Amino acid sequence: MEPLDSISYRFSAFARREDGTLTAFDVAIACPRVDSDGISGCKVFIPFLRAKPFEIFGIDDDQALELSHRFILSMTEAQDFEVVDGDGVPVALPPLS
Repeated sequence: MEPLDSISYRFSAFARREDGTLTAFDVAIACPRVDSDGISGCKVFIPFLRAKPFEIFGIDDDQALELSHRFILSMTEAQDFEVVDGDGVPVALPPLS
């Protein structure tokens, strides 16, 4: 994962499967970087779903961050688990600050 100072968004909770098992659910969005074509992109880390980071692009830094956050939301909604806190209470991913 990226060094802590290059992370723009971080969230930690647990994923609860239908059978009740809990697994760490950590997500992070790296600060946007502009590539050689002038396109802004973010690495999105969701180790629960995939070891390799996803890369999300936008026309500028703000859009890249917003699309990265939306990507995390859509990926969690499309799976067969519920995001919960340490007490097992369902939680929503916080918005970008």
